[in-house]
Amino acid sequence: MRPGVLSYLIKIFLILVIVAGIFAIAWLRSSIYSLQYELGGLQEELRAELLERQRLLAQRAQLLSVKGLRLRAQGLGLGFPERSRVFYVKAVGGNMPQEASFKEGY
Repeated sequence: MRPGVLSYLIKIFLILVIVAGIFAIAWLRSSIYSLQYELGGLQEELRAELLERQRLLAQRAQLLSVKGLRLRAQGLGLGFPERSRVFYVKAVGGNMPQEASFKEGY
């Protein structure tokens, strides 16, 4: 090969490497931007899920509170029984008749 042809091939190769490098950098930058957008979406989803979790924990605490239970029971017409209206049932076992009394531990 002649020196002129070899230098011409090296120039073409270097130009191709530079063009490929430019495209690789552009592809890498676009990939980084798309990952940033995806990460932002996931962070927004995480924030929404954390808010939902806090709301559900607050709702659970409200539903399990004694005051809330008492208010819901009163809304349904339920209340604590009077002592005179309570009777105790003692299980004998099997299909036998059950014993009942107004006194505890009869």
